[in-house]
Amino acid sequence: MTDIEKILKYLDEGSIGKLDMSWSHLKGINLSGAILREVDLTSADLRDADLSNADLSGAIFIRTKLSRANLNGANLSGADLSGADLRYVEFRDTDLSDANLTDADQSSQFLSTTDEKVTRLYKANLTQAILNEARLFRADLAEALLNKANLSRADLTEAILAKADLRYADLTEAILSKSNLLAADLMMCNLTKAKLIYAELSGAQLMHANLAEADLTEAKLNQANLVRANLAKALLINADLSNVDLRGANLKGADLRGANLSGANLTDADLSGAILTNADLTDVIQEFFTSPNRGY
Repeated sequence: MTDIEKILKYLDEGSIGKLDMSWSHLKGINLSGAILREVDLTSADLRDADLSNADLSGAIFIRTKLSRANLNGANLSGADLSGADLRYVEFRDTDLSDANLTDADQSSQFLSTTDEKVTRLYKANLTQAILNEARLFRADLAEALLNKANLSRADLTEAILAKADLRYADLTEAILSKSNLLAADLMMCNLTKAKLIYAELSGAQLMHANLAEADLTEAKLNQANLVRANLAKALLINADLSNVDLRGANLKGADLRGANLSGANLTDADLSGAILTNADLTDVIQEFFTSPNRGY
């Protein structure tokens, strides 16, 4: 019995019990709408397979070849995709909540979403996942593990990243405009030239984060921790930086016009060349910081 015949027989019999299809050859198979909960597909070949709208909750895809597979609308909640080859895979309206994508590899079309569809990655484990140039518009990544993930140039516009773990992640030139990063952990994160216009970063942990030349216009950063963060030449126009901890931060040449810095701690911060025209500096703690250019 071939691997394809084995899985089709299992489906014909009502998907009873757990199915072991590890190391199977299923390239190009059509399993659209199939019920394959907790199936073991470790190291299987599923390239070009149609898995759209399939129930693959709890399935094991460790090191599985899934390049060019169709997983639109599939239920992958709780699935283990660690080390899977996800190059050129497109996830639309896919449920990846609680999924494990540690060390998953992809290309620029990975995790693509549309205005109408939302990719659910709530609490998903994407530790060290390669997600550069991923299109994750409005994706739900709340409480997801993204530490050391590569999200450079990814489109995360309006994404939900509240309480997400993004420590040491690469978000160089990523688009995070209007995203929700409430209380997210971004310690040591690289956000160089990232777009964070209107982003919600209240209470976020950004210690030692690199935000050089990032666009934080109108962003909410109140009560965020930016100790020793690099904000050189960052745009912080009309940003809410009230009660922010900026001790030892680099704000050289930053544009802080109209920013709310009331109650901010600027001890040892470097504001040389920074523009503070119309900024609110009420109750600022400013011991030993380098004087800014007030723009007068």
